[in-house]
Amino acid sequence: MSFRRDYITKPIFSFARGVLPPMSDTEREALEAGDVWWDADLFTGNPDWSKLLANAPATLTDEEKAFLNGPVDELCAMLDDWRINWNGAICRPRPGSSSRSTNSSA
Repeated sequence: MSFRRDYITKPIFSFARGVLPPMSDTEREALEAGDVWWDADLFTGNPDWSKLLANAPATLTDEEKAFLNGPVDELCAMLDDWRINWNGAICRPRPGSSSRSTNSSA
């Protein structure tokens, strides 16, 4: 029997449980999902590299691959990095459309 546990800690926890609002399902799921995994090793300053390398690399789902190969590729094809950086324009004009430069000196 521990004096501190029975006469100090338990009464404080009982009081706090009655005063604090109940934890929502979302809060509980977030707390239970938390896992420091290999990050904990990294932040100790002495990571176990074999533990990291023992895990298979992450792979994309078919849905994620389809998104990258469809809408993302289409968006990237529309972007012109040089025009974005030097002229302030974001997208290439579509074929057949009239284009006006956002920079009149171009």
